[in-house]
Amino acid sequence: DAILYTHSHADHIGGIDEVRWLNLSMGQSIPAHMDYHTYEQLQTRFAYCMGDVKPRPDGRKYYYKPVIIPHAHPYNTQVMVCHVPMTTLYMNHGTIESMGWRIGDFAYCTDVLEFSDESFALLKGIRYWVVDCLREKPHSTHAHLDRVLQWVDILKPEKTFLTHMNNELDYQYAMSITPECVEPAYDGLIIRT
Repeated sequence: DAILYTHSHADHIGGIDEVRWLNLSMGQSIPAHMDYHTYEQLQTRFAYCMGDVKPRPDGRKYYYKPVIIPHAHPYNTQVMVCHVPMTTLYMNHGTIESMGWRIGDFAYCTDVLEFSDESFALLKGIRYWVVDCLREKPHSTHAHLDRVLQWVDILKPEKTFLTHMNNELDYQYAMSITPECVEPAYDGLIIRT
């Protein structure tokens, strides 16, 4: 229904050309939501994807390219995405800012080193959390395991899923050293709220 971008790093926007297959299967352009910096980056690097396509003479749209309708939002505000209220979260990603998303009692916070006090307060009451945890040792742009466990201790979500882990944090090892309410995310994970 929509794409939520967190920031403009290549590993988070590199699949933008694959949106075309979504356009074709859905028969429509897809709204994409992001912060202002990501908006500017996508406009510069992927201008051909931005904006709607013109209908053919028969009124139908032909998706010969990926098409997203970009919407830029300020941090720490509530926005409507496909009629669903969501809260944008400011996150420090070391050298840049990154946007987290809270949707009801679920939050998605990848590529975060630190939260502002205001953003962290907006996470209170979440039940399910997908959060960045690159590795066990501290890193200059990503959260590490001890930091994430401190956050979990404060927020107390029912379940936390670690994401964006690198090869230094093995799945089985992470399972063995984390509390039962924390586990690594994996491809194909479905979270039912």
